[in-house]
Amino acid sequence: MKKTVHLQPIISKTLLKTYQSGRIGSAYLFAGPRGSGKEGIAAEFASLLNCEQPNAKGRCEKCSSCIRSNILQHENIKFVVPIPTPTKDKTSKDPLKGLKTEELNYFTESLQKKAKDPFFKIRVPRATRILLISVQELRKILYLKTLNKGRKVVLIFDAHLLSAGQGESANALLKILEEPPKNTTLILVTDHKPELLPTILSRCQHVDFPPITTRVIANELTSRNIESERAEFIAGLAEGDMHRALALSNQSMNDIHDLIKYLAGVVQSNDGKTWRKFVNDYSKMARFKPEKFNFHFYLLQLWFRSTYRLCNGIADDLHTNDLSQMMTKLSEKFPNADLTKIDMRIEHLLLSGGKNLFMPLALTNLLIEIQNNLNGKNYVRN
Repeated sequence: MKKTVHLQPIISKTLLKTYQSGRIGSAYLFAGPRGSGKEGIAAEFASLLNCEQPNAKGRCEKCSSCIRSNILQHENIKFVVPIPTPTKDKTSKDPLKGLKTEELNYFTESLQKKAKDPFFKIRVPRATRILLISVQELRKILYLKTLNKGRKVVLIFDAHLLSAGQGESANALLKILEEPPKNTTLILVTDHKPELLPTILSRCQHVDFPPITTRVIANELTSRNIESERAEFIAGLAEGDMHRALALSNQSMNDIHDLIKYLAGVVQSNDGKTWRKFVNDYSKMARFKPEKFNFHFYLLQLWFRSTYRLCNGIADDLHTNDLSQMMTKLSEKFPNADLTKIDMRIEHLLLSGGKNLFMPLALTNLLIEIQNNLNGKNYVRN
């Protein structure tokens, strides 16, 4: 796995000192905003805990343990992520054996992609929570005696989804945290810390991640062969989120401008046919391509924020000729628009996207709310 320690130097230095002191905890919570490098640094820390020849700067990256860690195939490092409810071989205690063939293949391919890019997000289709069977299988593995050298490390990505449903998975994990196995460390990683049980929070050492700085994002993008001027522009738009920066870097500025124009045009329209197509297309996208869905609505949110800044004489990276003209037209067409409320409505949708919303209804409500806010009307959500 590509090293990510340079993205969060203060946190990485703290974790290295923890390792060198020998006072390694049994449970950590890596929490912070999306795209702040939590998963990559969690995997890097797990690799360090199993390195055979560590040095003053961290792991050696050359020993057999580091080589296996780099491809996310180390026997001591286990990954727990949300997966769909098993539909076949339901009697198996191995949660992966219950997945459909295409789901299992997706998971395997995702690990391979994660090994190459720490910012690749593992999202198995239809997965909305961390299953109880995953935690039960984990408990069995952790308490087994093995002859493996090193330290057992469990990386639980999207850990807030332990609490989804009735919270059985969270309660099962709590039992492990209450009686942690020897020579074992669990690292819970989440963008949504408040959604975890207080009892779980109290048993973890907290490592809070800030957004990645604009300068660090720009440097990371240039290291990926992106021209410096474009890298700086993208870093400014990303607002500390490396996921967004990479998504922006994979598209031309013309494509991004065209997408923003389309989205802004749809939400300003009150044409029923246009709305039906929009709701249908984006409901499917939310289900099958959630990262793309989030990216599109982030751009829409960014455009409304930029419009607000234009109306208030505040400079913004999106104030280019074609987009600023659209912003001026919107402010003239809707002089009483409450752009701050529109920003909040889109933010609510983005935060609620993974919580089993009926997306066609959620998107229809969003369009109605935006129309009301553009016309200066208050809309009360049921």
